[in-house]
Amino acid sequence: MLVLQEDNLDNNNTMTAADEFLFNRIKWVSFYRVVIAFFSLILIIYWKLKIEVVEQTGIFFKILIFVFIVTIIYAGLIKKKKNLYLIAKVQIFIDLIIVSLLIAYTGGIDSPVIFFYAFVIMEGSSFFGKNGAYIAMVLSVFFLGLIFFAQYHKYFPFDSLFFQKSYYFKNDFYYNFSIFTLGFLLLGLLVGYLGHETTKMRQEIIEQEARYYDLEFLKSAIVNSLNSGLVVFSKNGDITFANEMARNITKQLNLWHSIKDYFKEEILDVNKNNKIVRGEKKISINGKNYWIGYSVVPLFDHNNLSIGVLLNFQDITNIREMEEQLRINDKFSFMGKLSAFLAHEIRNPLASLKGGVEYIGDLKNLGDDYRKIIDIMIKEIDRLNKIVTDFLYFTKISKPDKTNIYLKNLLDEIWFEVKMMNNNSNNYEFLYNGDENLIIKGDPNQIRQVFLNLVINSLDAMKKNGGCSIIVNAFLDKTETVIVFEDEGGGIKEEYMNKIFDPFFSTKENGTGIGLSIVYRIIQEHGGSISVTNGERGAKFTLRFQNE
Repeated sequence: MLVLQEDNLDNNNTMTAADEFLFNRIKWVSFYRVVIAFFSLILIIYWKLKIEVVEQTGIFFKILIFVFIVTIIYAGLIKKKKNLYLIAKVQIFIDLIIVSLLIAYTGGIDSPVIFFYAFVIMEGSSFFGKNGAYIAMVLSVFFLGLIFFAQYHKYFPFDSLFFQKSYYFKNDFYYNFSIFTLGFLLLGLLVGYLGHETTKMRQEIIEQEARYYDLEFLKSAIVNSLNSGLVVFSKNGDITFANEMARNITKQLNLWHSIKDYFKEEILDVNKNNKIVRGEKKISINGKNYWIGYSVVPLFDHNNLSIGVLLNFQDITNIREMEEQLRINDKFSFMGKLSAFLAHEIRNPLASLKGGVEYIGDLKNLGDDYRKIIDIMIKEIDRLNKIVTDFLYFTKISKPDKTNIYLKNLLDEIWFEVKMMNNNSNNYEFLYNGDENLIIKGDPNQIRQVFLNLVINSLDAMKKNGGCSIIVNAFLDKTETVIVFEDEGGGIKEEYMNKIFDPFFSTKENGTGIGLSIVYRIIQEHGGSISVTNGERGAKFTLRFQNE
């Protein structure tokens, strides 16, 4: 016994792919039913009117109204997307009744619309595949047999239909019934086979789509789990894809809307030469340097034609900072070992040497030339002693004793101190932009040393290169307090940027190269960070302290 496949829908509106497919089929069948029934009945009525049999047209109007009413009922039921399989079965059964009535009222054995059963068979196949076609075929043959049986014996409705022939031979019914049965059988087998193949192909397509979406999901999961940003550019330079990490990095660095321009040269190079380009770029944002490592790879389609480029990039700032910190720490370690030698082998002899030179300078019979030489010797001894003192201070920086420091008050004290040490300090101005009650946590003496060194360096640069203003901007940035020292001293050469905090590196004529190393070490001991960039007219030193 052939059985229709039936699934139970959940009470909610969630539908499986098979349910959605059946839902769409029911809608389209309902639409075509109305169209076919309407035009068929119009033609039937026209045909009846042409042969002046007008008494039976009322029944056709009733059938037409019935078709519309049933369709409206179907529309209301399927809108709820519930019990779709039951609705489909009821539709097939009611369509069989409608077609049978049409055949009966259009002449039975002589009806021109017996072929309408073919539509019901195709409807069954559309809803339920091969099994639906077979059952619709059997029911069509059964209903047609009932019509022929009623017509032969003049049962209702043929007992009152006067437009039929007065008499039919039994063989006429057997012959026509056999022909239609054979036709419906062949049609059912053909439609069932085609429906089965169509369903099979549709299922394969659904499975292929499911595998495709699974692969897409897997690809998306892999791409978005990468620690690298991926951006795909078309040949026209338009962004066609970007993973989550790319969006996060570019959002953090404020590069999303300018990323194409930022890598414009690399993209043009790859499009031209079809070769991979790798490199690093430095970006300065709010006084902090960021490093981006990248590779730009050409993309090709299955015909080996260029279709764009893939930009793969990472924020390697932490790696660069660790490398830089290790490099500087290596030098700090060397300086720690060297400090013991300097303390014992150089500083003590310097004190004796200075005392002897000063004693000679006090002699009364020295000439002016000798006194000048002695003055020079004393100054050089003092300079050498200062180098040793700074060096020893650098290597003996203690753990900071942190307290609350009012930033504005400390900067005012430092600027006052600097003005007392420099006769021409009135030619320069010191500006503070920020909250006057801003507090940072730190060791007052060490932070004073940091700010003092930065201010003195700015003054030295402006004395050499021009400029008259030192500007300090201070603000809160999430969990950090940011302090930016900016001057108008012409800035720092790019090749010096990576060496500026190295011990013994100095761009000053008589500089020791210890001052900024002390600054770096103190900030490091405070758990903060310091970086340097060039502003519009001079250097910008950005200090970041964690808020506690």
